[in-house]
Amino acid sequence: MPEQRENALQYARANKENFLSTYKEILSIPSISTEKAHKPDIQHAAAWLSAQLRSLGMRKVQLFPTAQSPIVYGECLGVPGAPTALVYGHYDVQPVDPVELWKTDPFKPTVIGEDRSEERRVGKECTSR
Repeated sequence: MPEQRENALQYARANKENFLSTYKEILSIPSISTEKAHKPDIQHAAAWLSAQLRSLGMRKVQLFPTAQSPIVYGECLGVPGAPTALVYGHYDVQPVDPVELWKTDPFKPTVIGEDRSEERRVGKECTSR
């Protein structure tokens, strides 16, 4: 198991910039589900997530319409006997008001910090180290 862990960490480090770029893409979509004006953004976010699932090799990807935001569903059943994992998450965000309290554009993810110890990712629904 330690070798698998190290391989995964090496892969993550080698692909950090790609992962960060992809993360910024979804964080840039103003998918505010409580504001009707952002309904197209919700649809865009759902379509973006569907495309990401397909790019990961999921053969069955579906959007299920609901009265609010569509459900994004994907499955990968290509390995007989492999365990099942369920991932559940929200892709919609809360309103940004009061917008004047934001130091950066809430839908323009920003990396702040000079080095790794200070680095922060800032954006709507995202604050991480």
